[in-house]
Amino acid sequence: MKQKIIDKLTKTEIEILEIENFSEQHRSHLNLNFTDSQQTPLETHFKIKITGKGLEGKTLLQKHKLVNKLLEEEFKGGLHALVISFT
Repeated sequence: MKQKIIDKLTKTEIEILEIENFSEQHRSHLNLNFTDSQQTPLETHFKIKITGKGLEGKTLLQKHKLVNKLLEEEFKGGLHALVISFT
């Protein structure tokens, strides 16, 4: 999931300054199984810090909507939460 987020955002002139997977912190309250059939951790929660030309001239709300739209497939495929900060 982390690589999918990076790939999607960098194709649109958005630069990822930081990305952190904090899925493990939410295991207890979501009652999620954090492993797939191959026993690898699932990635459901991320914090990202981004900048770039793809965000210039947009309001904060427009920036959030843009990022959420770009990652629409990832949200359908297991991404549960995304904390976004902009510089």
